[in-house]
Amino acid sequence: MAFCVKCGAQIDDSTQFCAVCGSSQSDSEAQVTAQEVPVPVQATPAPTYAQPTPAQAAPAPTYVQPAPVQATPAPTYAQQTPVQAAPAPTYAQPAPAPQNLPVQQTPVKVYSNDPISVIGYIGTLILFAIPLIGFIMCIVWTASSKNRNRKNLSAAVLILTIIGIIIGIVVSIVAATFVSSILGSLYEAVDIYKLVY
Repeated sequence: MAFCVKCGAQIDDSTQFCAVCGSSQSDSEAQVTAQEVPVPVQATPAPTYAQPTPAQAAPAPTYVQPAPVQATPAPTYAQQTPVQAAPAPTYAQPAPAPQNLPVQQTPVKVYSNDPISVIGYIGTLILFAIPLIGFIMCIVWTASSKNRNRKNLSAAVLILTIIGIIIGIVVSIVAATFVSSILGSLYEAVDIYKLVY
């Protein structure tokens, strides 16, 4: 009788693995015999198994023959009629365009981004300074100039001119009201002076 190298459980001499701890009991390791193993202080009692009672045969299982399954009839499908392909659409070739008609082209506005020279700016500003002609040229260049720089300059001058005209009208009305009130009080003062002297 031999004992396990790891846990010290009693095993057969021919076993290679311990039934308790599962460690290997190979030949290379020295097997410990009963004399060499110290007895543990608290030994766990070996489990006891009840011996089977002699020949009480278990009742043989009884099987019930299942009822035969009625076969379901195979589904019948209506025979499909072949699908007839739709006739391919026919396309009529368009009539050729008459060759003699002129093709109308929409005019494309081509703007030039070339910068205006210093002389160009001076001439434009002098032209804008002329009272009626400058205002008309502002409107014309804002609407139809091909040079973006001149068009933007004309638009800016036109906007400033309109703002100036509106401010001039408002200031003129206020000044006329103020002057008329001063003149009215001056006339009254002169009348009073004439009466006194």
